Amino acid sequence: MKKIGIMTFPYTTNCGAMLQAYALKMALTKVRDNKFEIVIMNYQNDFMRKYYRLISIRSVESLIASMAMLPQNVIKKHRYKKFAVEHLFGADNYKPIKSAKMLFETLDLVIVGSDQIWNYKITGGDKSFFLDFILDKSKKYSYAASFGYEDNFDASKDEFLELLSGFDGVSLREPIGYEEISKQARCVHIHIDPTLLLTADEWLKISPKNREDEKYILVYNVLVPTIEQMRKIKELSERSKMKILVLPTGIRGWLSNVRGRRVPIFSPHDFPSLIANAEYIFTTSFHGVAFSIIFRRKFLTELNCKENYNYRVEHLLKTLGLEDRAIENFGGDFDATIDWEAVEEKLNTERQKSLEYLCGATDI
Repeated sequence: MKKIGIMTFPYTTNCGAMLQAYALKMALTKVRDNKFEIVIMNYQNDFMRKYYRLISIRSVESLIASMAMLPQNVIKKHRYKKFAVEHLFGADNYKPIKSAKMLFETLDLVIVGSDQIWNYKITGGDKSFFLDFILDKSKKYSYAASFGYEDNFDASKDEFLELLSGFDGVSLREPIGYEEISKQARCVHIHIDPTLLLTADEWLKISPKNREDEKYILVYNVLVPTIEQMRKIKELSERSKMKILVLPTGIRGWLSNVRGRRVPIFSPHDFPSLIANAEYIFTTSFHGVAFSIIFRRKFLTELNCKENYNYRVEHLLKTLGLEDRAIENFGGDFDATIDWEAVEEKLNTERQKSLEYLCGATDI
């Protein structure tokens, strides 16, 4: 049986990263009708290991916070490992391998993506995520790969263009770099994140029933929100009389001044259900927005966050006609009806484009 490898960020304690890896694996399994073995390459370089440390030493503040969070982070890491073993690797292949080239030796084709796989600030400038260890371009494809931000692409543009010229097909998640890459590489596309390729029912199959017995407002921020979001959360909670659940993401989430009950230990298993059962959602997370759309939730997001402009979310909202769900464009009525049928029509069109691309890329 031929093997297709997925080069991504699987060894992590980030829900979005793990769930997009699972989604791409399932999408490839569907388009190839289980005729190929889909292998997630469990590669991780030394630079990236700092993101998964239980104790952070980046600052005095982070050290104190991570020490306080240590007991729950140990449990959280165990739950992420459980998800990875069950849905990504299997027990025998869980341990990360430092040589991407060695992993490739048993594969017939590699697809790199999705998420911010080409963000050098995350990977430490590792060219392995551009499959530089594969000389045969017919075996190199990307799917919905992201640079994260425009300045990331601009900072290493010439190098990126040279690396991508060796791909047989380039698929981006956002239009960052699209114009320049199209001049250098063949078959350049923009496709939706893998999580959006699976339906709500498919996601709930791997997510246990939510134990919350009351309606709730969910807050999930990976970028620091503005005061405007804080104000709207407070107003909505007071008006609706609903409790607030906060999903903290690392130290930043614990230091956030959003008031509400924190859910400290949640895993990729829990995440879809927590989104699906929320009445309202506030998020600065790309995957928080993606799952809000999958489950047709009333949500608000922010583009002008305190740290960075959220290009990734902006593109997704424009693609599906949901620009008014950004706080910057919000009309003020959270309960206004969202035309989910129109959104679903656009989403199905994007899904079809993506699946056709994946089918063509894996025609080996």
